[in-house]
Amino acid sequence: MAEKSRFIATLHLGKVNTYLLGTGEGYTLIDAGPKRSLPRSLNYLSTLGVEPHEVKLIVVTHVHDDHVGGLSAIRGVCDCPVMVHADEADILREGRAVIPPGSTLIGRIVSAVGQRFRGLLDYEPLEPDVLITDALTLEEFGIDATVIPTPGHSRGSVSVVAGDAAFVGDLMMNVIPFGSGKVFPFFADDVPRLFESWETLIDMGVGTFYPGHGRPITVETVQNCLKARRRNATG
Repeated sequence: MAEKSRFIATLHLGKVNTYLLGTGEGYTLIDAGPKRSLPRSLNYLSTLGVEPHEVKLIVVTHVHDDHVGGLSAIRGVCDCPVMVHADEADILREGRAVIPPGSTLIGRIVSAVGQRFRGLLDYEPLEPDVLITDALTLEEFGIDATVIPTPGHSRGSVSVVAGDAAFVGDLMMNVIPFGSGKVFPFFADDVPRLFESWETLIDMGVGTFYPGHGRPITVETVQNCLKARRRNATG
């Protein structure tokens, strides 16, 4: 049986968080950050006393360029498998930047700017090693955690659940000055499915959510956001 995983560290790569989980059997990296983030990632690993070859798996929460732009570079150094949802594997194979429509005013502004510079956001294509469509345990990789589909931000978004912690990519966010309980992301392809994914994680007993952007989020904050959204929908 896989050893109980430990939340090792947050790797702050500019405006994006990646996360490192570990046990005595090795480590799992959750997301890879944007292009040109390899030196910073390796510096974090070195500071933590982790050799790149000890990273046994990279899980991609979703295939947006700020989360996978640095994927080919870090995978090349770690020489480990990459796991992604099957629905987004072709995007990764093409190295194609996806500019989603905004689900908030700020998101729509960012999306409009991104469309103008789309070509600059493409990244090195990569063939993923493990495709998932349903919940999948990471015991094979020495981690007591489960990857589960959590669509809503994007069709193939996934989260990694380890104990009462969930590493959720852009399923939610907590960025100053847009925090203080406003954890709805700037981009959401399918808002009803997004909220269903939140509820799935809450039902699994998640107490703390670690987003791709911003600080950790408590389950109480997420529940309050859901209640407010429901009141607005029926008010």
